[in-house]
Amino acid sequence: MLGVKNRQRWMVISILMLIIVVAAGCSRTNPSPLNDSASKENVSVQGSGTAKAKTLAEVLAQGKNQPGVYCEYVVRPDQGSLLRGKLWIAGDNLRAESMEEGQSTAIFIRNGAKGYNYMFTSSDTQAIKVTDTHPAEEIDPVKTLQDVSDKTQPLGKEVKDGKNCVVIKLEEDEVVNRIWIWEEQGVPVRIESTYNESTTVMEYSNYKFEAIPEARFELPAGMTVVELPGIGSGNP
Repeated sequence: MLGVKNRQRWMVISILMLIIVVAAGCSRTNPSPLNDSASKENVSVQGSGTAKAKTLAEVLAQGKNQPGVYCEYVVRPDQGSLLRGKLWIAGDNLRAESMEEGQSTAIFIRNGAKGYNYMFTSSDTQAIKVTDTHPAEEIDPVKTLQDVSDKTQPLGKEVKDGKNCVVIKLEEDEVVNRIWIWEEQGVPVRIESTYNESTTVMEYSNYKFEAIPEARFELPAGMTVVELPGIGSGNP
């Protein structure tokens, strides 16, 4: 059985892996549309075409008005381990659970109302208090689209996993992002991020849109809190 320090180290590494894998692709700092020639890239339109046409502004607005969001995700890097996870999002609160085969589940909780962030594993009785919110920021499908301009020129429309999607393409520095946005709900279904000829794919599925109990963003009863140098500070 792993000691406490080794379990904590694995938990930190697991979440840091998640950040490294998706940070390039989900960067949300002032994303900008491509120039006119690039934005005209063809995207095949599939499906029956019976869905009501919506502008990008209308689609994006859908994702900003959800009472709460639950979804599951898969991160598929060119190299390295495939990561699976679950997300619960309600306003500024978020709970992320990431899983690797043969390992405990790494859990990150951001409670915006109470101003704290915790990391812990499903097999541990201790949580690490952290000040860094990036593990949540980089995988949050709602915040991924928060700064996308409704003036962005869509590449087209496509059916992805049975959902009518608007497809957009964004560039940030040397990263190229292609995002399939579910027309009906205004959230990503698929994100392809390419950097230096390497592409990482993040897929979101099994969405549920409903209010989420506050208890989902609390530590389990009886769990103690520890702080590691350089990772977090403050009181529980």
